[in-house]
Parts: sequence; C-alpha cells; structure tokens
Amino acid sequence: MLASKSWDTNLRVREKRTLIAFGALYLSLSLSIIGLFGVGYYFLAKENMLQKMRQELNPLANDQVEALQNLHISFDKNRIYPRNKIFNSGIYDADGVEIFSLLDVRPELSHIIYLKSGMIHYIKEPQMHYLGTRYLVLEVEDDSVWQKEAWQRIAYGGFFTLIILGVGGYFLLRLFLRPMREAVALLDRFIKDTTHELNTPINAILSNIEMIEDAPLDEKLAKKFARIRIGAQTVANLYQDLTYLTLGHKIISENESIELLELCHERVQYVELICESKNLNVKVWGEKSYLYIDKKKITKIIDNLLSNAIKYNRVGGFINLHVVPGKLEICDKGRGIDAKKLRTVFERYTRHETSVGGFGIGLSIVGVIAKEYGLIIDLKSSKEGTCVSVIWDSY
Repeated sequence: MLASKSWDTNLRVREKRTLIAFGALYLSLSLSIIGLFGVGYYFLAKENMLQKMRQELNPLANDQVEALQNLHISFDKNRIYPRNKIFNSGIYDADGVEIFSLLDVRPELSHIIYLKSGMIHYIKEPQMHYLGTRYLVLEVEDDSVWQKEAWQRIAYGGFFTLIILGVGGYFLLRLFLRPMREAVALLDRFIKDTTHELNTPINAILSNIEMIEDAPLDEKLAKKFARIRIGAQTVANLYQDLTYLTLGHKIISENESIELLELCHERVQYVELICESKNLNVKVWGEKSYLYIDKKKITKIIDNLLSNAIKYNRVGGFINLHVVPGKLEICDKGRGIDAKKLRTVFERYTRHETSVGGFGIGLSIVGVIAKEYGLIIDLKSSKEGTCVSVIWDSY
C-alpha cells in the first residue's frame, strides 16, 4: 500500500512563473541600478584622479616653462629641447601646430587634463609664449592604481547592495503573492465546504436512480429518466473530483495489476448515455495491457480524459481509445486546444475553453496521479482534435 503524495507545494506552478518573472524583472532593475551607480562612481574616481594629477603636474609644468624660457634666451647657442625623466612633453603654437614633441600620441588641446590610451595629458598655457609656444603638454603614464581600487569598491558595493535589494525583493515578492495565495486558499475552502454539503444529496439521487432502473418505464418516461441519469452522472463525477482534490493527500493507494483494455470498455459504458446525447461514436480497441496502480486512480485518469473528450467534442464526432502495452491513447474530434495554453492545461483551476462549464480541475488531477506513479502524459492538439497519451514502462 502506498500513500499518495500531494501535488501541491508551497509555490504552485503559477506562483513559480510569477516568481521567475518578478525575479527576472527585479534582478534586471537591480543590476541596472547597481550598474548606473557603478559607472557613476568609476567616472567620479577618474575625475578625482585627474584633479590630483593636475596638482602634481602643475609644478612640473612650471619647471618646464622655466626651462623653455632659458632655451628661448640661449637659443642661438643651445637648441636642445629640455627633457625630464618623469614625463614627456611637447609644445604647440596658437593654431595647434606642433613646434616640438616627445609625446607618443597627438594631444587634444581643448582639454586641461585627460586620460586616453593609458596616458595622462596635462595642457598648460604659459603666460609668455617662449619659442612661439601657446600650449605646453605634459604626458605621463597612468599607473591604473585608482582604476583597480575603483573596480574593487564597485564590486564590494555592488555585492552588498545586491544582497540588500535581494532581501527587500524577497519581502516584496511575499507581499505580492499573498493575494494570489489567499484567493486560491479561499477557493479551496469553498470547494471543500461545497463537497461536504453535496455528499448527502448525491448519495440520495444515486440510490433512487438505482431503484428506478429496476422498475418498468414507458418510452417517454425512460427518456426523461435517461436525462436525469446523465445529469446525476455528471454531478457524481464532479463530486468525486472535488473529493479527490480536497482529500487526495489522505487517500491510501491499494495498488494492483489492472488490465486497461477491459477497464476502458467499462468506463465507456458508464458514459454511454452522455455520448449518445451528443451523437458521439466511441471506439475502444487494442491489446491487453497491464499497469500496476490503484484502480480508483487509473479510473479517475480515464474518466477525466473521457470527460474532456466528450465535453469539448463536436456533435456527431468520435472518441477513439487505443490500448497497447505501455500506452493508453484517447483521441477526439473536438475543437482542439490553443498551442499557447497547452503548457497550463494541467494546472489547477485552468480552463482552456471558458464557454464550457467546469472548475478546471480534471486534468490537474490527472497530472497529480501521473506524477505519483511516474506516468508520462503526452498531449497533442490541433484544430482537428486532441490526443492524450498516458505512457508507462511495460514489462
């Protein structure tokens, strides 16, 4: 004997999708915010470094101006451009034309100080234009120490910010999911209470139907009774589904070897009147096939799949039940299911066709039982109809 495991978890399928969507959006927004602050901090660190370098390079630039002054005075005797081990330099006239340069790259004279290609350039305009100099440019290599420190602080700051935002997002998500969970819990309570109230009248109806079946009836009365029986069967099936939905986790499985071809014939006979009312042609064929399972649960799978095949079928359509070892297939000539909704048909309270009545729990129960026994449910649908296959390991 095997106790059934509950299909419900703390996060149902819809909640998981909501969690993924919210998490993706929240994470992208959080990373965008962290990224913007990180970029802002990087440029701020760069600007601070440049201002610091400006203060360090300005005295050196003044020394270079003084050296240019000496060269200007003694130009007839000495024409060697003054050099410095700390920096490279170059001089340019008012039009930006190079007079002399030791620089690796041509400077941008419109800036005072800037960083480009790993080199820092500081531009100074001497008061006196020695040797025709309007712009004096000093060039030093960037040691990138500031850059490493900036990236390190951005990484640490981003990590702790992400943790804080993650904690905040967790509480926001709980707040966001609360109305959904409360709505589902309210619906579950309503179904449980309704199921309890339906128990007595359904038993009374079914008992009286069994007694009337043994009595002789004229043709007109027999037709009326047949309609009553169809309605009673529909309500009884719904009651059984609701009972399983609310008490499924408490049901003890009594597994045995079930012959499915024979069981399919039995279940088709059970819905024979309903099929006749829609003029449906039902065919059961195939080979004997055995499955080790609780009989009530495999019956519920067949009944729910049959119920959907009847409910969504066209008047005058057909239902085909094919049984082979390891596989049960139920096909109909119904309206089909929208491809976008195929992924959600096994979720509780989901109906792909709102014009047809129902709670949207039949396929959910099929999914519960299938998961419990490791059965594979393969659903294919088009405008020409739907085929649902139940697949298992056949030995």
